[in-house]
Amino acid sequence: FLITTFKRVPVGTDGAVSVEGTVAGVVASAIIAALGFWMMGAGFGWQGFVAVVLGAFIGTTAESYIGATIEGVKNIDNEVVNFANTVIGGGASALLFWLLPH
Repeated sequence: FLITTFKRVPVGTDGAVSVEGTVAGVVASAIIAALGFWMMGAGFGWQGFVAVVLGAFIGTTAESYIGATIEGVKNIDNEVVNFANTVIGGGASALLFWLLPH
């Protein structure tokens, strides 16, 4: 489904999302967050776990939106979109970690 219209589109379309892909992304980010929790212990806390999972979801959703709206325009290619995904997801995680009660 295209993230901007929620209409069915061919697999591989820029900006397309699927339930399977979204679930896989959340599970993968939860595994990474669990590793961070295990390795960092008390310094990471539940807040770090939640911040990583939600930040990753925000980043990947933003990537799909950017892909659906501006990828292919001027010099916006997949590498730029991936960089934006990383910056948005990392920034969202940091902000969430800072905002969550400690």
